[in-house]
Amino acid sequence: MDSGLPEGSIFADRYRVDHLIGEGPRKRTYLAWDLKARRQVALAVMLPGADPLATEREVEMLAKVSPHPNIVTLYAADLDADPPYLVFEYIPGGELRDYYRNLQSQGQQVPLRDFFRTARQLCRALAQVHGKGLIHQDVSATHIWLDERGEAHLGDFDRAMPLNERLPDHGGPPAAEGYPAPELLSDAPDARSDLYSLGGVLYELLTGREPALAGEGVQVAPPSRWRSDIPSGLDKLILSMLATDREDRPPSAQAVLEELRSIEKTALDGGHSDLEARQDEFLESAKKAAECGSPFQMSVRELIGTWGARGRDFGVNEQVDADLGNHGMTTEPDFRTVTLDDTVAIVLTTQRATDEAPTSPVVAGSALEAARPQIDVAINHDEGAWDHGLTIGNLPSASKEVSSVSPNATFEEAITLMLTEDFSQLAVMTGPRELKGAVSWKSIAKTRNANPAAKLSAAIVKAEAVPYTTDLISMLPVIERQEFVFVHGPDRSITGIVTLVDVVEAYGQMASPFFMIGRIDQSLRHIIESTFTIKAIVPLIDPEGLRGITSYGQLTMGDYQRVLENPDCWAELGWPLHRKIFCDRLEKIGRIRNNIMHFNNDPLPGDVLSRLQNFINLLQDYGNCR
Repeated sequence: MDSGLPEGSIFADRYRVDHLIGEGPRKRTYLAWDLKARRQVALAVMLPGADPLATEREVEMLAKVSPHPNIVTLYAADLDADPPYLVFEYIPGGELRDYYRNLQSQGQQVPLRDFFRTARQLCRALAQVHGKGLIHQDVSATHIWLDERGEAHLGDFDRAMPLNERLPDHGGPPAAEGYPAPELLSDAPDARSDLYSLGGVLYELLTGREPALAGEGVQVAPPSRWRSDIPSGLDKLILSMLATDREDRPPSAQAVLEELRSIEKTALDGGHSDLEARQDEFLESAKKAAECGSPFQMSVRELIGTWGARGRDFGVNEQVDADLGNHGMTTEPDFRTVTLDDTVAIVLTTQRATDEAPTSPVVAGSALEAARPQIDVAINHDEGAWDHGLTIGNLPSASKEVSSVSPNATFEEAITLMLTEDFSQLAVMTGPRELKGAVSWKSIAKTRNANPAAKLSAAIVKAEAVPYTTDLISMLPVIERQEFVFVHGPDRSITGIVTLVDVVEAYGQMASPFFMIGRIDQSLRHIIESTFTIKAIVPLIDPEGLRGITSYGQLTMGDYQRVLENPDCWAELGWPLHRKIFCDRLEKIGRIRNNIMHFNNDPLPGDVLSRLQNFINLLQDYGNCR
């Protein structure tokens, strides 16, 4: 009998297995450490006899809907391995059902504001799924996970299928979990079938009770029967989603989302709804402009400001990209791969330029091949599914005007331009898209030393031009070897040059906050370790025991926050400080830390270093008193 993967073993020469976190009829899922990407992952290993077509379908469906901030990300898959396996992002917050049942056990209910937030996120996830021509077919509270920030993620696409198709025989019967729509037993499902299942999830999230769905003619009790603070409009919406006849349900996930926003605005005096209303208005206007051939043009800073953000991080990027995608739009160039002050156009996805490939053939195994963004999944190499880290285009010099000379120019022309502009290298071009190479002080000196009568053309050296979307880290060996690389935009015109000095500056700007965050982490860990036993804090940070925490070295910044947010733990510290204000500042520092660790190249606000230093001083003053 297959006993599974041993704890501590290395799987596929890359994943160190921690422990089993879930098991189903087709696969076992382990918490593992990706030795290459250096992150926790959920490693799903197929069981003997698992239907390969079902696994292939799951990978194909996920590749179509990724990336999206409210859908579990598939990092990699190898269906030819023995055994086949999938690698997903690990979401440490646990299942949605565990979240509200934990509140119930404490005599609490999900706050309405949190309910609306989760419901809106799930609607966005389904809008993405349906917008790609798919249906999930298995929406349930056990297939939705909440991360450390409370963001909802829809997963388990085992049963996902193209709209209006029936699940093939190898897929098995309708899911026992959740709330499968009545038509799944007979007719071809459509998007409204998922809305039925979502209605059951929302009913359960709101009331802590499963709705009685015994079939035709049964009247479902309104959620307000079990909870007095539920707005009447919410009662009506959820009951309509649970209608036996799908013709009586809302027409789409987008329609449910808009109704939720309207109800929330009335019930909770706006909250975040005003911001979302402005986003909706902006998206509708932008789409009309793009359809008319006059797309909106704005700086990246202005674009993300519509979402209430001042800088880019993974959450902001994915939210903006998903909202644009749900309206059939994208940006040109990709807003994630240029600087905050570069201009982007909001265009229809069908209008986006397709010439972002290198201007010369890419040789397998070369630095350029390594730099190409790809999703590490054999089924669908969807260019939209790659994880945007720091790119060449994020550096300011990649989008500055490029000075150049022609191959027929003289040494005097090149030298004068290099001296007046303080250049170390100079492009040699015959047109905005025609890069012939470059000259540098080194190549000029070498050529003139060999032949004082030589022409400038003899000093031209080979120069590479890479797309602005190229991953910066993968290009470091090239830049180190050549000392520079040129950058071209989506229309293949040369937009800038990135030198070794530019790279050093980019990483140098991150150094100080990087080390300061490290000091804060060490101080908090020391305070936690000297005050609480590991046994006392594990129930607060890992109540289900999924992470297998046995030492203080496994704690994260989010763990520190959860411990210190606990009133009893705070009282045990004995600090004469306001708990909420302290924890709010710790949460902001956590966001700064995430930006730095993900190599976000957007400039940090000017007061960040002083705020970090003040927090370090605070921890030293009070931590040393223990």
